[in-house]
Amino acid sequence: MKFSALRRFVGSYSVFRMNTIFLLKLIALLKISFAKFIRLLFFFKKSRHACRVITDVIPCSRKKGAPFEILITVPEETFSHPLPGNVEEIVHWKFTRMHQLRLPPLSVLKLTNASIVGKHAYTLTEEGALVYEASPVFALSPRLHPVFALPFLPASEKIAGGTAVFSQAGEDNFFHWLFDVLPKFKLLEWAGAIPDHFLISSEKRFQKESLSLLGLHPELIISLKDGELYQCEKAIIFTQALIFSRWRCLFLRELFSKWMADDIEPGFRLYVTRKNELRRRITNEVEVESLLAGYGFVVVNPATLSLREQINIFSQAECVVASHGGALANIVFASDGCKLIELFSPGYVNCCFWGIASIIGVTYFYLLGKGRRYGDWDPHLVYADILIEIAQLRKLLHKAGIERII
Repeated sequence: MKFSALRRFVGSYSVFRMNTIFLLKLIALLKISFAKFIRLLFFFKKSRHACRVITDVIPCSRKKGAPFEILITVPEETFSHPLPGNVEEIVHWKFTRMHQLRLPPLSVLKLTNASIVGKHAYTLTEEGALVYEASPVFALSPRLHPVFALPFLPASEKIAGGTAVFSQAGEDNFFHWLFDVLPKFKLLEWAGAIPDHFLISSEKRFQKESLSLLGLHPELIISLKDGELYQCEKAIIFTQALIFSRWRCLFLRELFSKWMADDIEPGFRLYVTRKNELRRRITNEVEVESLLAGYGFVVVNPATLSLREQINIFSQAECVVASHGGALANIVFASDGCKLIELFSPGYVNCCFWGIASIIGVTYFYLLGKGRRYGDWDPHLVYADILIEIAQLRKLLHKAGIERII
């Protein structure tokens, strides 16, 4: 009897321990503090602001007394991407699922008396409704939005005139800066809107270089911080959509065209290292670099280069080998005929650079590192490092037509 009770206790403790570990990992994955997580659980239903969520602005805009004025709507796009090359018997299910893709329409809207909350510009209407399409947070549903974790809103500062809201979650990431934030300038142009101010981040080196090239005067820029709230007389906001659309790629290539080389430099091959990053590093990078050296690859660390230097070397590359990461956003500047080999952990496959490569004429290959294969389940192990099988990489280089030069 005592043994049975002890066994039940041990079993209950094990379940409790596993659930606790899972909860802590979830909090770490969402990049929120434990205190904020607790507030998220207990305050969002009691919050006196953002009492409802607007998840589809187009039908809402048609209603009488709607808070929006739609300035322009970009129609949906459809794609049929060629399946990527690899060395395994079947193509990973994520690529086959996104082989045929439809990107939904997106809109530019004018919102009167909007409240813009925090560094990531969470947008509330005058009545306090969250405009979710203009305030998305990666991997969170509308009702779990961080704005509901705020028991009260901070004191506000008013901004007169028209204000273009460019800030968003992920804007300090190089990839999201290029493909989410900068294309909003093109949307503004299409909408014929000329704002008086821009809510946009401008602290990182690549952000300053981009805004300088665009000719945006520093006096027009307002950088948001956590704990701040701006009340905008007329806010120009943007709904979000999947990022690898054709018009975004063409816009970026046009914007940075004077920093791009005219054509591929024959034999110029790049290996992009992540050795100074905290995630998705190649654990046997010395072996990988040794193999690639025989094929004439040059090791580059984009974090040490200016934006102009990154664009220039990627536009000259005949072939690029890299693990998945933000620096690969530079592949949008590659020349037609370039080849990209992307390295993944089996627990985290992301198709965005395959989509971009397909749009601009880059031939795409991928290689999964050693480790458990998860079938059609996505564990989303975004932080996992990668162990590359050298024989498999050599085989893929041969399949891609990349020959040794040494």
